[in-house]
Amino acid sequence: MKSIDIHQINVFGLGAIKFSAALVRDILESDLIQINRFYSNKYNYQSRFSESAVESSIYYYRFGVLSRIFEVCFWRYYRKQDNDIFILGDLPLNTRAKQYVLCQQSLMFKKFSVFSINFFKFGLFKIIFKLFLKSNDVVLVQNSEMKRYIKEYFGDNITIKIIDPKSASFGWPEFYRKGRCPSPHQEESIRLIYPAAFVPHKNHHLLSTLTNKLQAEVLVTIDNNMIQQHSSVSCIGPVSRAKVYEYYETVDGLLFLSSNESLGMPILEAIKCNLPIVCPYAEYTRELTTHNCLFFDLDRPKSLEEALFELKNKLRSGWWPSWQFSKQFGSLKYQLISYILLDSPD
Repeated sequence: MKSIDIHQINVFGLGAIKFSAALVRDILESDLIQINRFYSNKYNYQSRFSESAVESSIYYYRFGVLSRIFEVCFWRYYRKQDNDIFILGDLPLNTRAKQYVLCQQSLMFKKFSVFSINFFKFGLFKIIFKLFLKSNDVVLVQNSEMKRYIKEYFGDNITIKIIDPKSASFGWPEFYRKGRCPSPHQEESIRLIYPAAFVPHKNHHLLSTLTNKLQAEVLVTIDNNMIQQHSSVSCIGPVSRAKVYEYYETVDGLLFLSSNESLGMPILEAIKCNLPIVCPYAEYTRELTTHNCLFFDLDRPKSLEEALFELKNKLRSGWWPSWQFSKQFGSLKYQLISYILLDSPD
């Protein structure tokens, strides 16, 4: 049995936490790998996993990104690392141990203005990546676009492997929508949900471009004071994943405005539930089919309303998507164990 350590101190987002939990769960269910030490934070602590299988060490950040940089740069000096380490948090550590780094930070490769704090923040991240990623380390990504980004920036010498999030043990929604839910106002209006945290690349500001003639209601999972009040927008505040699934059972579709994603958990959930999706045509959405999805152009905000009008007209005609979500049980576990953690050939 191979013994590994797992590091997920820098995993905070809901989608990232859910994906990381699924990876850990699949590893724990294997009889070939033992988790020796688990490094996490108070938000993603996997207390529901078997304590007999995991020796947990909890760390809390006090100084934000400074704590993160210190931890990454000086890890080898205060943490003896005998086992390979599986890092679920974007950046490799300064360690002699072999690392498997799950890189979910697509913003690291976005072009920011030199006057933006993100230009220096993500520029530093890329420098750290080059400094501490060794020749025998492995970078794990969730799609071919992230693989291309990393290869273009870091060169062909780096080992990159794709793991498919649709194969993980997420506990996906268990229903499959086949049409609209009956509503007395169904002909006049549409109702969508946009489940996303209030961060710049999620583009909540685009909602202010909608006009009253659209007759739409967009539910957003942020508080009222975060965006300009608009008649088409209803702020429902942060909600649990279970509550989001309840909304999926009644809304007319998913609205997703983000410009950069490595995973896009709500999109995968909407596909699983068979919901219409309105989203930008971007690198992370290129593989979605126009038969089931309505695209808009981030550089032309008016196209968002045009896409919503198109959705409204299609729903009136009786249209509904037909997404196919094939959950291949065990395939992600096979990738992690046979291909990656046990260093088997591709």
